[in-house]
Amino acid sequence: MGKSLNAFADVGSYDRAKEINVGLWAPVLLDAVKRLERTKDEESLALALAENNFRVLADQATWAVTEISRPSLWKYGAQRYVSEGVLLRWRDAAQRGRGAKSAMWAGLRHEHVTERRHLIKSLRDCRTLEQIEYVLRQSAGCVVTLAEDAKLRKVAKTKTGWQRYSCAAIAVWDRSKDAWHVLADGSGA
Repeated sequence: MGKSLNAFADVGSYDRAKEINVGLWAPVLLDAVKRLERTKDEESLALALAENNFRVLADQATWAVTEISRPSLWKYGAQRYVSEGVLLRWRDAAQRGRGAKSAMWAGLRHEHVTERRHLIKSLRDCRTLEQIEYVLRQSAGCVVTLAEDAKLRKVAKTKTGWQRYSCAAIAVWDRSKDAWHVLADGSGA
């Protein structure tokens, strides 16, 4: 039997796993989009089923390429982007040592930088494999605290993507570059 997914849980292997998932999901979504297009002139039940099936697949794909799998090491610990609040929590837990590991994961959210509803709409508009791969590659997850998640939800009606983080005044650490991520307004930390 092969290694557990947790054996690969670090930022570098996360990026590789994301790329593998893009390659796995893109053809599935392209097929779903093509079936949906072929069905648009058929009876309403067939069209409704094709639309529903596309949405189910697109929803799963947007989770798969950012979360990788359910274990917390991938969902949280291997994410490229983490908020300042999460970074501070992790540093505090590391300083406390034994017994603090479970506290590292409590009260966190895996947040889609571009909300899934926008990703799914973009995927629905794609017509080629390359377009679908592009949308999936652009999807990013960021680990945030519950309080930060609430701030992001408040600005979601008027802002998208990294603009939400800027508007909510949430600084983001890029673990791949070991530096603050430059947000939509040009700010970093």
